Amino acid sequence: MWLGGWYYNQALTVPNQLCPRGCVIAAQKGILFKVRIVLHRPWLGEEGTSIVPWKQGASLLEAIWLSGEADPLPLCTGLGRCGNCRVRFMSHAPAACAEDLERLGEEAAALGWRLACHCRLPDDAAGDVHLELPKPAVAGHTSCRIHAAANTNGHEPCVMAADLGTTSIAWRLIQEKDGKIMAEGEMLNPQAGAGADVVSRIARALEPEGAAVLAGMVRSAFAESLAGVPGAKVSCLAVAANSAMTEIFAGRDVHGLAASPYSLSMQGNEMAEIAGLPPVYIPPLLGPFVGGDVTAGLLWLERQKTERPYVLADLGTNGEIALMTEQGRLYVSSVPLGPALEGIGLECGALAGPDVLTKFVLGPQGLAGYTGDGSPLSGRNIAGISATGYLSLLEQLVLCGILDKYGHFRDNGNNLMPFAKKLKERIVPVHNIPRFLINENTWMSLRDVEEILKVKAAFSVALASLLQKAGLASSDLCSLNIAGALGSHLQARTLERLGFVLAGMAGRVRSIGNSSLEGAAILALDQASRDEIASLCQGACLLEPAREQSFQEQYISAMCLGQ
Repeated sequence: MWLGGWYYNQALTVPNQLCPRGCVIAAQKGILFKVRIVLHRPWLGEEGTSIVPWKQGASLLEAIWLSGEADPLPLCTGLGRCGNCRVRFMSHAPAACAEDLERLGEEAAALGWRLACHCRLPDDAAGDVHLELPKPAVAGHTSCRIHAAANTNGHEPCVMAADLGTTSIAWRLIQEKDGKIMAEGEMLNPQAGAGADVVSRIARALEPEGAAVLAGMVRSAFAESLAGVPGAKVSCLAVAANSAMTEIFAGRDVHGLAASPYSLSMQGNEMAEIAGLPPVYIPPLLGPFVGGDVTAGLLWLERQKTERPYVLADLGTNGEIALMTEQGRLYVSSVPLGPALEGIGLECGALAGPDVLTKFVLGPQGLAGYTGDGSPLSGRNIAGISATGYLSLLEQLVLCGILDKYGHFRDNGNNLMPFAKKLKERIVPVHNIPRFLINENTWMSLRDVEEILKVKAAFSVALASLLQKAGLASSDLCSLNIAGALGSHLQARTLERLGFVLAGMAGRVRSIGNSSLEGAAILALDQASRDEIASLCQGACLLEPAREQSFQEQYISAMCLGQ
């Protein structure tokens, strides 16, 4: 906060106080703020100018995107790959680093564009720093839809359900009397500036006032969503989230999640009082990294009378997997996946949107890309490739022989079909890293392939471990239920061909959408559902594949495309 002069030496701490822009006013005595950042958004005119402090030692990315003064973006947060944190120094730009040149190019760097995740305040910095933020390539990160059938003018009693994800937040308002949906919406998680995965969020939460800042951002997001529905009278808010996001949101101590042996400060299935919000219900947390998003999803599957045995897989930045046996025994596990399956951290990664590629098809005309609604997309208007788009592209390149099973572009192209040889011409090395070009602005690099292979290996090992512990073969499963955005635009055969699921399972893979939100909606409405999920989770067996002696060997063996 800028209070005049160059130094900010007063303590100002207001825990849980929500600010209009969604951050918590919090600072420590003695922290030095030498520079103000003046943010410019030319497409918004004068309203697009705001000021944030830049404290010594902090990255420019954190200063901007944890201030609450910049709209959330899907950020790889420090990897230097996504390029979404780029800003233009309007004068006195710092020297470009290797990551700036590689990701943004020499021409952009010469114009003052830099990756904010690689900029830090120099010791001799003084005065204001004027930065231009680019217009977001994909609009519509925040949405709210009021349902016409809902009557909010009469202060209808209602409840709110939310799926609090590491990347995005989905919410829904429901009338108590008849269960009708009053309003629903989705937004990016405003905590993105702290990191793209739960490990980064935990690390930030352990810093002085870090937990209050992160919690305040999400609480403000919920409060603003409620304020956008006039007349809504909310009696309960059910929040389904992974364990780390839950503890941060609830203001609990996260030290137990920072180092092995991991532990939780809360077990869930409880009500929490949070200033500025209705009474909050937290679903059961089954383990340090298996949270209420999974338990809420399990409740929804049970209410759908899903035939047992089945698997629920919630594949976000953290992979949470639950296996329900025919006898009702529950086995759960989690593995760190990173943000690749959210479309984050990949060089041209993006969340699914109208100008984002989500599917690729090989045909007589060559390689064609499509958006989520099936519309063909080509040319310079491509805003990026979603996670499902990357998996689809991998599948096509494997099928035509350009990629081998280890994720390498084949050197010998003599045995390729003519159309495959034509595609191989799109492989161009940039800074010694081969890229497969969609066009001059969109590509998939071998580093992207490596990130996806890591995810595939971790998930397949965890799934195999659960089946082994439960004494089941993959053929015994009635269904493998993929929750979240991943399953929405992805064909099951792609998962099988790439080796995410075992051979023969494609016919039993189901995309179930946001089961976490659906389950949270049930839990928000009545006590009986909370008793049901508590009983369902009682005695659950928690597996930790990464701590098994054979994990490393299995993981390396699974680092390939296909079975």
